[in-house]
Amino acid sequence: MTSPDAEPVETAEPTAPEPEDKVTNFELFFDLVYVFALTQITEYMARVHSGVGIARGLLLLLLTWFPGRRTRGWATRRGPTSA
Repeated sequence: MTSPDAEPVETAEPTAPEPEDKVTNFELFFDLVYVFALTQITEYMARVHSGVGIARGLLLLLLTWFPGRRTRGWATRRGPTSA
């Protein structure tokens, strides 16, 4: 129970997203390319049942992951006005 002299607790009201918080088609395009590349690499790894094939797949995942992170960050910062 709360005491009668307790201060009321303020609740945060949900706010509408700011215009710059919306996802642009430019960002979605890069995400789609990245996801497509990942699905192709994992499909390759599922098809090849050898240690060398799995190692190649892991190397491809690594080589796709880091540039993908940088590209997504670049696309996010670029924004819709300069696309």
